[in-house]
Amino acid sequence: METISVIIPFYNAGQSLANCLDSITNQDYPDLEIILVDDGSTDNSAEIVENYRQNNDNLKVLYQAHAGAAAAFNLGLAASNGDEIMFVSASDFLGDKTNLSELHRLLETTDADVAVANYFEFNNDDATTFIHTLKDYQKTFTPEEWFKVEYQQRDYLNQCFTSIYGKLFKKELLKMVDFDNEAKSISDGTTWKIYLMADHITYVNRSMYVVRQNDHSATYRYETEDHHSLAALEERTAILTLIDFNVQEELAEYVNRLKYHRDHALDNGDYDDYLNAVLKLEIIDQYN
Repeated sequence: METISVIIPFYNAGQSLANCLDSITNQDYPDLEIILVDDGSTDNSAEIVENYRQNNDNLKVLYQAHAGAAAAFNLGLAASNGDEIMFVSASDFLGDKTNLSELHRLLETTDADVAVANYFEFNNDDATTFIHTLKDYQKTFTPEEWFKVEYQQRDYLNQCFTSIYGKLFKKELLKMVDFDNEAKSISDGTTWKIYLMADHITYVNRSMYVVRQNDHSATYRYETEDHHSLAALEERTAILTLIDFNVQEELAEYVNRLKYHRDHALDNGDYDDYLNAVLKLEIIDQYN
């Protein structure tokens, strides 16, 4: 039986870590490795994970001086022994004890390299849950077919596509992955590359992963990602063009991101970013 490694990087995650770990340690998949990477937490996170480590032989904890989420991802991945890998945010949790078994079964039955499920949103402030899916279905894609749903808003497929969390990857796809600490978004800069290394991606339109929405959470701020990165989209568009994928959606998204930077860069005092976005939009307008 294949071993699944669940990697959980965290920083000051004391408010949500126990809930996250309960959802992982209670999974019914029998061959499970749990790797926690503490990115220099200063709260009670270490005490929480030590209690779980003492009661779970398949759980190990790695510590590093605060170096950022990407470094924690890389450390956890290097230490993993699994055949299949899932990344879980310490802010979030899995919705049902069968989730890992279901995703593993999907990989086996479809001969896919990545299994993707939909997700819930849980509002920590009022304990409400938002479900994205209405109809349960499953479909297997080639990478080129999967990229055609990249910006599809129905069933929140655009969010399912981008996020690194809650997916089950065959480890061989990750052997050359190095998460970049300089990148503004771990997911936006990396997940699409993993898809392109796959032969098939299987998707189930059922919510499994639970995203905790809580702007006051330290871990939420730690892992909040900038999905408006120009550099990430420029790299993706270049690679997709070179392998002859249709990039019209990427080009349209690039204009949208330029407008976002034009409208919000000054909120962060980034005048250079603002000028860069304005200049590029003026060039596009001139030639269109």
